[in-house]
Amino acid sequence: MHILSGSFVPQDDSGTDARLLHPPSPPAESGTFAVSPAQGYAQGGIGRVHVASRGRAGLSLSTRLRVTAALLNQAVFLIHLYMRYTYIIACLAIAVCFASCGKTIVDPPEPAATDKYLVFKFHFDSTQARLGNLGQPVSMPAGHWGQSPRFNVIAAHYFELAPTAYTALGSGAVLYKGAQTTAGGGDAIDFDQITLVHEGEVALKVPLKDIAAGSYQYLRVSLAYQNYGVNFTYNNVDYSGTLASFIGFNSYIHSYRIKDSSVAVNANKLQGYFGFENIYNVTTGDGAGATTVVNPIADTSPIPAGNCVVTAAFPTPLHITGNESSDITVTMSLSTNQSFEWEDLNGDHKWEPADATNPEHVVDMGIRGMALYQVVE
Repeated sequence: MHILSGSFVPQDDSGTDARLLHPPSPPAESGTFAVSPAQGYAQGGIGRVHVASRGRAGLSLSTRLRVTAALLNQAVFLIHLYMRYTYIIACLAIAVCFASCGKTIVDPPEPAATDKYLVFKFHFDSTQARLGNLGQPVSMPAGHWGQSPRFNVIAAHYFELAPTAYTALGSGAVLYKGAQTTAGGGDAIDFDQITLVHEGEVALKVPLKDIAAGSYQYLRVSLAYQNYGVNFTYNNVDYSGTLASFIGFNSYIHSYRIKDSSVAVNANKLQGYFGFENIYNVTTGDGAGATTVVNPIADTSPIPAGNCVVTAAFPTPLHITGNESSDITVTMSLSTNQSFEWEDLNGDHKWEPADATNPEHVVDMGIRGMALYQVVE
């Protein structure tokens, strides 16, 4: 048998072309066998060859063996071809899958850095210890009396952290200093620029990363303004009124509102100026005597006279690294324990500012101490 171009010609045992010895039978009786894939794919399908014979049963044993061998060779070839193309297709599919996944899988962005803050809030406590200028408990002087006012709002002008009891005012970590002006002549707190806050509201917040790293034992806060309700007596009838108290070292006041009434000033006012609104009228006063300013480290770090920089120690030193993962909230609990003090001339423990015979004057409106409570949120 001679194989040419992928086809074969059956021969008899003598080598003579079988097609010459055995003319082709009708196609219905012909044997049909697969030939080389080269011919078959060229024709657009699996190739076929018609083996001229009188029928399959008429082929000799050797011819059948040769045909069977050819078919086996073809089958092996097709299997290899199928496996090759299957491998290629599988590789392409995997490549497409990875390419597709590569377009859709995106690394999540790094979370945006969020500043952590040192936060300050005020709290008012009428049961807290009543302290004097040096931070020691004090009782009411003879001939005086006082009441614990009902606070509406308060304002601070200055915040500073002090590392030790020997840190001079201004030498610690100054967190905030409010606006000042010379519009009224001398240097003064600009009342129009201060922020009034209620109890529990944020009075100040400073990014912890902006504070010098270290440990701080004390907090200094300069109080500038307070507004609260007080009781008074007139003609043996008890009333309530609202008092606006300026306790900063010096304040330039354009105007201010007490409760329902506004007062125009347009001038500087020293510590102790106040305005009082009641059902009858509005009165004002310059200088309410001496204002208590509690400073337990006055011996080593004094505060200049006329200032209202209240000082308090942290229960444990406030440690700041600048890398905190949470906010730190400091509650400044102010003692309002009989912080509104007056001359009790008749000894009845009632404030009678408009008494016809002996009007009773306010002598002190200073906060009676500050306690600090620190919470890491």
